[in-house]
Parts: sequence; C-alpha cells; structure tokens
Amino acid sequence: MKEDAASAGAQALDPAPGAVPSGGIPGDTSGGMPGRKILAMAWRDLKGGLSGFYVFVACVALGVAVISGVGALTDALTGGFRAQGQVLLGGDITLTRSHQRAREGEVVWLREQGDISESASLRAMARVGRGSEEQGAKQVMVEIKAVDRSYPLYGRVELEGTGSGGQDFRSLLDQEGAAVVDPILMERFGLKLGDRIRIGKAEVVLKGLIKREPDRLGGRFIFGPRILMSHETLKSTGLIKPGSLIRWTYRLKLNPQGQSTDEIASFSDRLDKGLPAHGFFTRDRRNPTPTIKRAIDRFSQFLTLVGLTALLVGGVGIANAVSTFVEKKRKTIATFKSLGAANRLIFRMFFVEVMMVTGLGVVLGLAAGALLPLVVGAVFGSELPVEIETGVGLKSVAIAVAYGFLTASVFILWPLGRAQKISASSLFRDELGAETVRPGAGIVIMTVLLVGALAGFAILTAQSNRIALFFVIGAVILFAVFFGLGRLAGQLAGWLAGRLAG
Repeated sequence: MKEDAASAGAQALDPAPGAVPSGGIPGDTSGGMPGRKILAMAWRDLKGGLSGFYVFVACVALGVAVISGVGALTDALTGGFRAQGQVLLGGDITLTRSHQRAREGEVVWLREQGDISESASLRAMARVGRGSEEQGAKQVMVEIKAVDRSYPLYGRVELEGTGSGGQDFRSLLDQEGAAVVDPILMERFGLKLGDRIRIGKAEVVLKGLIKREPDRLGGRFIFGPRILMSHETLKSTGLIKPGSLIRWTYRLKLNPQGQSTDEIASFSDRLDKGLPAHGFFTRDRRNPTPTIKRAIDRFSQFLTLVGLTALLVGGVGIANAVSTFVEKKRKTIATFKSLGAANRLIFRMFFVEVMMVTGLGVVLGLAAGALLPLVVGAVFGSELPVEIETGVGLKSVAIAVAYGFLTASVFILWPLGRAQKISASSLFRDELGAETVRPGAGIVIMTVLLVGALAGFAILTAQSNRIALFFVIGAVILFAVFFGLGRLAGQLAGWLAGRLAG
C-alpha cells in the first residue's frame, strides 16, 4: 500500500516532458494541483484496504445511525399522524365548549359547513351493588362519552368479539340504557356482559367491550375507564344539570369544497364571522394531537442530542484513528516531500482520503437509521396509536449527513495539520524518537471555525434552541476539563518517569 501511494505520488508530481515546474523545483505544487489528480491519488491509496480505519468508520456510522434513525422515526410518526389526522381528530374540524351545549342557530350554521356529530364528555362515579359506599357498594371514577348516531364521522369503533364493530356499535347504543365500556372496568368490578352498573340515577347495561376508539387520542386526558353511551342514556342519569362539568364537542366533516388545506386554515375566520362570540375552541386535522406532537418533538430532540453525544465521544476515536493512519504513512509523506510536494498537497490528499472514509461511515449510518422505522413498525406496530409512514425525509437525511461530516472534520484537522508540518528528514529518523509538532495557524483557525459551525448547526436545527445551547456549553466544558486532565496526567507521568530514572 505504501509503495503504491509513493508510486502514485511520484507519477503525479513528475512534470510532463517539456514542462517548466513552478519555481524550478520538480514536482513543486505550491501553485496547486488539479482536484482530479488529488482524488486519484487518495483513491489509489485507499485501494490497499481500510486497515486502521475500522474504528473511524464505526464511530461515524454509530453517531449518524442514531441521528438519522431518530429523524426517520420522527418523520414516520409525524407522517402517520398527519395522514390519519381526520380519524384521530374524529373530523376535519372539532369545536369544543364547556358547560354550554350548542344553540339551535349555531347547529344550523355548522350543518351548512358539512356533516356534524355531537358528543358530550364528563367524569362521573360508577357503582356496583346496592346502597352507599359505606354500605359496601363498589365505585370507581369513569369517563363518560355520549355520542349521536352520526358518530364516528371518520374511522370506526371496534368492539371485542364483534368483527368490524361499526354497525354493531350503533345498534347496541340504540338499546335503552345500553353502554359499551373499557375492558378494564369489567376486570375491576368482576363483571360480565349483560351486568348493570349505576351511574347517577340510572342503571346502565353493559353491552360491549371497546377494542378501539378512533378519536381517543384527539380528546382530553382520560383519568378513568371509558364508557360510551347515547345522549338519551346520559340524559336518564340526571347528570346534565346547570353547572355540571360537561364538555360539548362538535366534529365536522366538511363539504367537498371546504376540504382543501386553505379552506381548513381559514375556518376560524369564517367561524368568527358566522358565529360571533361563539366561545368554541377549535382544532383541525393538520395537527390533531398537539400534546403528542410536542412529546414526539421533545423525544426526537433528546435522542438527536444523544446521537450527537455519541458522535462527539466517537470523535476521540476518530482523532486517534487519523493519528494512527498518519503514523503509518510517514514513509509515504517523506517520499512526497522528497519529490518536492508542498505541505498543502500533503494535507489535501490525506484530507480527501479521510473524507472518503467518512463518507463510507455516513452511508452505513444512514442505511442503519433508515431501517429503524421498519423495525419499530414490525415489532411495536400493533401497540402504536397510528400506522407509521415509512420513508425518510430529506431534511432528516441532510441533518444526519451534516453532523457526520462536520464532526469528523473537527477531529481530523488537527492530526492532519501536524502531519504536513513535519519535515522529510525528521520523518525518516522519527523511528528513534517522537517529535512534537503543532499544526499551523490556518489549521487552528479552521478547527475553531468548524467547532463554531457544528455548535451553531446543533442549536439552529434543534426543536428547543435553549436546550441545545446548554448542551453545547456543557460539551465544551467537558472537553476542556478532560483535555486539562489528560495534559495533567501526561505531565505527572513524565515527572514520575524522570524521578524513577534518576
């Protein structure tokens, strides 16, 4: 491998017959060498294998895999929520108001916009057994949701043991005093289908078990088992009274002309004009579950910072791998410099070579990250509230690629800068004693700029700039502390070696 690289360097640096070398020195490249020749030299050197670069590739691939995998999974979940926004919300638009049911004029206006479904939700106590609590009656808080025959506008309520459940659900609620409940309520009370529980002044018959409620995620936080019933059954309980904490929700399936994104976005303005002082809180299918969306974004940011941490920690391995690579290339570098190669050529050639290896690590990381949504969907698909959309967004890929190349560049400049500063004569005799060389001012400035670019990129692409800023500050402090401890340990080891030798 070394002989091939030296031969490639000699061929590249040897001027063509009749050419006048720059400055009169054969092979002097201070005027610059075409990029394709540098690329060919780097590629020829890499053809000998990736010996010494395996840790390098693993460090880059691991960090990029975490970042791209998190981005892909976030895109898949977000895409799933958007694609199924109508089902999760229960309509194209929902309007919610506490305490006060929609008046006749409001209902008429809403019906002009499309199909409408009315529901009422409240918390109550469900009891089993006769008498009060002190006399032995079992009770538990439940979440009641009363619906009309239009519910659900999108999706369907699935009941256990009844197949698809759509028509079965409606026909069950049409029965007098009937309700369908969460299975956990049956387990808690030790009940079976056909048994009765007491809610308010009425006895409710348990007719079915809820397997899936399409718009459950689009509602408020649930504190107890869900009970679905008709408005007539809820009225019979006597819980609808002035001052009762009832939440009235109206779901709209808009007319075809109102289905466009622009029409949905302007719905609030039309509502304000059509029903002044309406008091409704509205949401639409574009963001059916803001709470879950915020949770996904925060989870994504946390794991992205974890991936960036893995890249930064792996950066130490990257720097060590490049230093080892330079050590193995001492004779090659000596040959180049003996032929008149400028420092800039040495740096550019090995920088391109290391960037090629970085590209390999990035590609492997992206491939592994792209598989994450598929794995999560296959293993946990039945447990997820939505079907995830496979595919990786270009933004997530670009962020992962940028992190990979920026982090690698930060950690490879220093050892490559040291390589170009070592003279040819010292390279040949360095077998006997190591020589401490610092990179030039240009390399130091470029490293600082790249660190700043990496920090700025992490802050600008984060969901929370403040959290990302604290992360960057913490990372800088930790690196400074560990660098200081390393220098201190090295000086202490040198002092102890001198004392023992004396």
